Amino acid sequence: MPEVDHASVIVWQTALDSSGDQTARYRSVLSAHERERADRFRQDRQRQRFVTAHGQLRLILSQYLEQPPELIAIAQNAQGKPYIADHRLQFNLAHVNDVMLCALTWDYAVGIDVEDTRREVEMMTIARSFFSPGEVELLEVRTPNDQRQLFFDLWTRKEAYLKARGVGLTFNALDTPISVNSPLFSAADGTRWSVLSFSPAPDLRAAVVTAAATLSMQLSIFRE
Repeated sequence: MPEVDHASVIVWQTALDSSGDQTARYRSVLSAHERERADRFRQDRQRQRFVTAHGQLRLILSQYLEQPPELIAIAQNAQGKPYIADHRLQFNLAHVNDVMLCALTWDYAVGIDVEDTRREVEMMTIARSFFSPGEVELLEVRTPNDQRQLFFDLWTRKEAYLKARGVGLTFNALDTPISVNSPLFSAADGTRWSVLSFSPAPDLRAAVVTAAATLSMQLSIFRE
């Protein structure tokens, strides 16, 4: 089990398509509220992936908290960001397709995002709504392939930053340009953040953001 220290972020990568027996195991460690949320999904695959993601999260957290996974009290802030009340361990989740990423830090806020770069999106429409004018200009002069790469690097960095702050897309991201060429950036309120982009799998692009002054990351594969 990789150790979490003040200068690093541990990112666990898991696969969400589990067998029936595994899904039942994961469901057994969920809270009543999490089971209720799972049961609201109409599609079997969505329900199964939700159960797997939250069950795996609890199993990972239990190793660091030294608590049984079913007894971990996970709360949510007003914007829905999960956290462990009155504990130094910080975490955040992101998932796309069959891949989930779970970022862990001590003491410092952390956010993570992952996207499938093959996904068809209205890149410039999104950029003009959520990116800074300078970032839009950078996208406009790129070739189509380079534009797609840059777009997903910027998008995952902004999503990870907003998730680290725990504010969701209601926060004005336009005030916070995030360079893809620097590991540090400053927010409009003067806070400083560290950021790292990486590819957990072909065609996937991810970013992790933390309030720590420096960021080193260790990627581990979760296998129960």
